[in-house]
Parts: sequence; C-alpha cells; structure tokens
Amino acid sequence: MAALGDFQSDFQMNLSAAKRALGIDFELKEKQLEALESLYNGNDTIVVVPTGFGKSLIFQLLPWLMQGKFKRADPMIVIIATPLNSIMHDQVQSLAKRGVSACYLDITGSSGNTYDYKR
Repeated sequence: MAALGDFQSDFQMNLSAAKRALGIDFELKEKQLEALESLYNGNDTIVVVPTGFGKSLIFQLLPWLMQGKFKRADPMIVIIATPLNSIMHDQVQSLAKRGVSACYLDITGSSGNTYDYKR
C-alpha cells in the first residue's frame, strides 16, 4: 500500500502538470483542491459553491490530472451535464480558446457540435 506522502506527492505532481497543460499559473482555491483530490481518489463528489467560484476549472483540469494518475498518453474524457444550453456553449468556447477539444449536445440533439475522437 502506498504511503500517504507518496499519494500527496503524486497528486501534486499530476496537478502541476494539469495546470501547465491548461496554462494555469495561479493557485487554486481550497474547495477546488478538495474536489480535485476527492475525484483523484475515485470518490463520487458534489461541489456546491457560488456562481463564479470556479467550478468549471475543476472539470477542465480533471482530464489531465487523471492522465497523469493512470499514465496515459492522452488526457482522459470527462462528461459534464449542465442545466442550460448557454452554459454548455460557453464552456465549449472557453475550452476551444485553450486548444482543448470539447463538444456538447443540447436537448434537441441537433444544434450541438461534436468531434471524432481519434485513438
């Protein structure tokens, strides 16, 4: 069994790599770190924080964080459900500006955008 210190250093190392991949050069908030660590540990996680707190950053970092954990060549896929089409659209636009492939599917199933994931 790995020691707690080993886990912490692996988590911190993979988090640093994930932040670099997205060009994030600032410190995360405590609740963001708690959520990422919980997800990293494989826990079901609910994050309840105010609008504008930075929830999106949690799921934006997660593919690269888990890429490091599982030693994969590519970032892992994350599926997000949101209550509003406008939120999905904004998130896809934000990720595209960072060079991240993302897509969404709205309730009609026709106005979202998709992409082919190449293995």
